[in-house]
Amino acid sequence: MNYKAITLCSFFVGLFFVLYAMGQWTIPFIVSIVLAYCFHYPANQLSIRFNLSSATSSGIIVSLLVTVCSLIGIFILPLIQKSAIVLLNKISILVNTVSADSINSTIHDALKKIGIDQPIDIGTSIQNYTRTIISNVPRYLLKFIYTGKSVIYVIIFMFMTPIITFYLLRDWNKFVRYSKVLLRKLTSPTVLALIQNINNRLAEYIRGQLSLCCVLSVIYCILLTIIGVNESVVCGLFTGMISIIPFFGPFIGLGVTLAMCLNDFTPYQYFFTILTYLAILLTDSNYLTPKFIGEKLGISPFWMMFSICATTSVLGTAGLFLAVPLTVIFATISKTFLDTENQR
Repeated sequence: MNYKAITLCSFFVGLFFVLYAMGQWTIPFIVSIVLAYCFHYPANQLSIRFNLSSATSSGIIVSLLVTVCSLIGIFILPLIQKSAIVLLNKISILVNTVSADSINSTIHDALKKIGIDQPIDIGTSIQNYTRTIISNVPRYLLKFIYTGKSVIYVIIFMFMTPIITFYLLRDWNKFVRYSKVLLRKLTSPTVLALIQNINNRLAEYIRGQLSLCCVLSVIYCILLTIIGVNESVVCGLFTGMISIIPFFGPFIGLGVTLAMCLNDFTPYQYFFTILTYLAILLTDSNYLTPKFIGEKLGISPFWMMFSICATTSVLGTAGLFLAVPLTVIFATISKTFLDTENQR
């Protein structure tokens, strides 16, 4: 039994070092694996329903993905670029308008109410840090665009990802079948059942979350357009997609939307924007999420928030998006272990 565990651990450790050595060149493969994992179910259903070969159904799915990405590149990316420039200008105006003294005074008054009467100088640091970010973002973007290696990487990413995704989708059932055979030889039936359980829960969550993000994006775009938000399409799409982050996502979207409308909104429009976000958040938590993802993931909100903070502290921004999948995996393993102990 020990040699099986050692073999399995050695395989994953070796795979990790190979991926680490490849660096950013692994991203097309990682993206392709994620896409194949998300869309292998529609590809299988398409193949069964219309009696198509796996290659044909995979080609249709990849063609649809490429078409959607192309439409996004043609119509959405220019809007995002324009909105990003507007947002940076708005933040720059806000930083130059709000003085460091007013920031320090506001923080000092808040601390004084809880019994801490001590002068503090955070405003200068906040302003300097924000100015540094605003001034460096355009420079780093231009440096990335005009670096030959970056251009080659982008080209390879654009052309390799659809091809890799096609082959993964076409042979996905074979990979699953071979993986099960390999796992049966290297692990016990309990571990194999655990992996299958994790896969089922993750697949259910990912499919439901993607559908939910699309629905929320449409709702946000329509309501923000009615209110009169500047760049309502970009703000709506951003908020809908960032809602994949539990608890914090909608508030990040609200902050970006309010910053986009700085100095252009009346107090009533600010009020209705905040009210709209709160109403959608309540509708999402009480109706949309249970409908698309299930009644609940079986995970306490406390552990969910702890997971977000922990993964973000270790993985940075990526941790925000990986927190829920990692929590689902950990919760499934813990539940299986506890159920096994209770049965003994």
